Formats: sequence, C-alpha cells, structure tokens
Amino acid sequence: MKPINDDFAAKFREVGEQAGKHGLIVTIKPHTGNTASANVIADTLRTIGSPYVKASYDPGNVRFSEGIEPSEDLPFIATQTVSFIAKDHRGARETRQTFRYREKGTSTSRHVRNAA
Repeated sequence: MKPINDDFAAKFREVGEQAGKHGLIVTIKPHTGNTASANVIADTLRTIGSPYVKASYDPGNVRFSEGIEPSEDLPFIATQTVSFIAKDHRGARETRQTFRYREKGTSTSRHVRNAA
C-alpha cells in the first residue's frame, strides 16, 4: 500500500476543524488511493486525527474498484462509519477518468463553512 498522502490529510484536518466549529461531521468514502478500502480509510482517518472527519462506506466502490468483498472489508471501519451508500454497479470498470475531484478555484473548507 502507498503511504497516506500528507497533503490530503492536512486538507482534511483543516476541513475537520471548520466542520467542528459548525457542529458538522464530514466523511471520506472509498475511491482508490487514500480511501481505497476500509483498512486504508482507517489509516487515513488516524493520520487526519479529527473527530469531525469520519467514514462513509460505499460497498459498490470497494467491490467494483478494488475487487474486495465488502462484507469482509466493512468490519475494519464499522465503528468509524457514519453513513452508508447503497447502489448497484453493473458492467466493466471504466479505466479513463471522467470527473475532476476539485474544480479550479474552489475550496473544500469554504464549502463546509457555507454549509452551516
């Protein structure tokens, strides 16, 4: 497994701090990299170290993208999971990136502040 991305963790520490000020919890969910599976999310949450950043578990992404059986994966993160996504994946995994994680000029922390 690749080490947790320090910039990712630092950004979510900042987001967690802002969320806490407004009584919010933000979540990270399985999507490869720092959030690929329950074990990786658990490591990422430990690195972030914020009580305001928790897990949202997406069994479809874990099975589809990582090839891991969700019923075996979820127990590793169950106590830190505050939401669960139910959906169905069908067909082959698409390998090209069809989305952007962050539009230029946006700030995750700003979105959390504005949500309250």
